[in-house]
Amino acid sequence: MKKALKFIHTIGSIALVGGLLFLLLGWRALADSSDPDALYVYYSQTDVAARWLILPGMISMLLSGMLSMMVGPGFYNAGWVWAKLALGLSVFEGTLLSIQGPAQKAGAIATKYGNREVDGTALVAINGPNEMAIFVVLLVCLVATAFGIWRPRFT
Repeated sequence: MKKALKFIHTIGSIALVGGLLFLLLGWRALADSSDPDALYVYYSQTDVAARWLILPGMISMLLSGMLSMMVGPGFYNAGWVWAKLALGLSVFEGTLLSIQGPAQKAGAIATKYGNREVDGTALVAINGPNEMAIFVVLLVCLVATAFGIWRPRFT
């Protein structure tokens, strides 16, 4: 059971970080772009990445981590585990508010643009996932990974 949870936790982490890096690299490639067709492709892919990579990865990572805490009695009093749980919850909150929500709104407007319901100015005016929010969530994921690897003692 522990190995299965660890595997799910690792795969969820890979999906989350991979999706965030995809958003970040796409955002950097389109920096200051005003081409509606390029923005349409990016925002459509942002919505897909948020729905099928980031959200499932984040949920599987968080749930498998919490289940691991329940299964392993050695984790009950380990301070690094509780710190990692707090970081995981902050990743959850930050991802939902700063990345998932704006990505879905941008994807909805991109779909309307693809169906010719809105013009290109609607795409240019979109405030999609914030680049700084993606950096912060990636940084928190990195710190949580460091806690999982080095397991510092908080006494």
